[in-house]
Amino acid sequence: MKNVFLIVCLVILSLPCTTFSEERPYQDLQNIVERIQISNFINAISLSQEQLEFILEKAQEARNIRRSTEKEVKAYYEDFFEAYSMLEEEVEEGRVVVTKGTTKDFHRSKEKIDDIKYRLEKKLMILALDIKNYLGEHQIYAVNGFTPCLIPQLQDGRVGQAGSSKPIADLLDKVRTLPESVYAKRKPFILDRFMLRIEKMLPFLSQDELESYRKKLDGTLDRIRSMDDVDFSVQKEDIIRDLKASLKLRPHKEQSPEEKIKRFLLSEQSIEVLKKKMG
Repeated sequence: MKNVFLIVCLVILSLPCTTFSEERPYQDLQNIVERIQISNFINAISLSQEQLEFILEKAQEARNIRRSTEKEVKAYYEDFFEAYSMLEEEVEEGRVVVTKGTTKDFHRSKEKIDDIKYRLEKKLMILALDIKNYLGEHQIYAVNGFTPCLIPQLQDGRVGQAGSSKPIADLLDKVRTLPESVYAKRKPFILDRFMLRIEKMLPFLSQDELESYRKKLDGTLDRIRSMDDVDFSVQKEDIIRDLKASLKLRPHKEQSPEEKIKRFLLSEQSIEVLKKKMG
């Protein structure tokens, strides 16, 4: 039963960082990364002093809501713990079908957790909508176009638009210069490192999308190495455009403005950033 507490926490805390303030390894570093992203987000939408004050108030409300929710979770903790413990015991015994009582208790606990999470998300989304309605049209446009980043990238006058072709172009050029033996040995590492960059740049992509892109990139790298210099020079821009187009968000994957606002302006770390921005 020693893993039950971890299981319960993972279920309860399986929401974005804007939802619960959870302890993680290297928390200080993670907090710095989050504050940098929040700062870039605020810089991208050019908030006025009045807007900063309004958003700070909403961020503090969000913090109070999360703390109240954590107290509610603690109040039900014994029930959660018992339900998960009983399920773990029966599974460890090798049962293929657990008893009705254990199943009922487990589902009741899960429904309670889901209800708590739903009510929390709804409250946070209301705050995010309040902030959205306080922004100008040009600011909402900037919110829609913002891509999470650490080092700001300016594209079309906006911060956070990781749309440069240079990383892909550099990758293609480097891969073509490698000797065959070195390429064969380092290829997995090259793919891993570039995909890590993509995942950080576009954190909303699913694992299926990332895996699909990795396969496409894998095949593309092999293909460009088989080209002579003339063919590569002629086709290089088309290859880059094709790779970039594969990363474009489909409509159902796009985050709404209020979802981005909730993530970047209603987190625990946003309070500190907003206060600094206000001077």
